[in-house]
Amino acid sequence: HKLNYRWGEKAKASIVTVNNPEMLKKIRKYSRKGKSIEEITEHFNTDSTINVTITEGIFTKKENNYIKKAKWKKGLNDNIVEGDKTTFVMIHKIVPPAPKTLNEAKGLITADYQNHLETEWIKELRSKYDFKINKNALESIKE
Repeated sequence: HKLNYRWGEKAKASIVTVNNPEMLKKIRKYSRKGKSIEEITEHFNTDSTINVTITEGIFTKKENNYIKKAKWKKGLNDNIVEGDKTTFVMIHKIVPPAPKTLNEAKGLITADYQNHLETEWIKELRSKYDFKINKNALESIKE
């Protein structure tokens, strides 16, 4: 049942937050050149001030507010301004849907198996035993 346990579409991306608005154009230009996170942070951050912070990872659309707002195509996205900080998303690669590994899907698989066992058990009990619903007791519970 591998198809029941799949990741949705993901993006390998960097979320770049610029703390100094004066540096925004320079950082975007530098990012467009394909520089690494280390190169960008070393170039723009000094010992006393942090002008840029970068979070890199593989994200689903629902996982992060910045990723939700991004266009799902390779490259730099539009700026998202929040107060004195500006954030943009740099998408490196779109990862197509793929099956989860056993470790990633273990909890879901276990829950589905328990539901299956419970359903089978209830079917077996109903075929084995007759039961009647006490309507008066049911109505008193509803009230």
